[in-house]
Amino acid sequence: MIDLSFNFDKMTNRLVTNSYKWDVGPEELPMWVADMDFETSPAVVDALQKRLDHRIYGYTSIPDTYYDAVAHWWEKRHQYQIQKEWIMF
Repeated sequence: MIDLSFNFDKMTNRLVTNSYKWDVGPEELPMWVADMDFETSPAVVDALQKRLDHRIYGYTSIPDTYYDAVAHWWEKRHQYQIQKEWIMF
């Protein structure tokens, strides 16, 4: 089971981390960059780590579940039905 709880209120200092948003001049207000100011959720990190542990990063086929998820998202969020053939990975 995936743990979906996550603390989005935890402050993370992003200064001097090559952050396009925060490593700016002293008089610059970085309101023009859409960036996350919170850590990535453990569920995402775990999924990425599982893929990294595979140690082979070649081209892979895209399962139909990916296209189904994209179509479902569009239907749910925008009440718009899209076809698998319209989606480019």
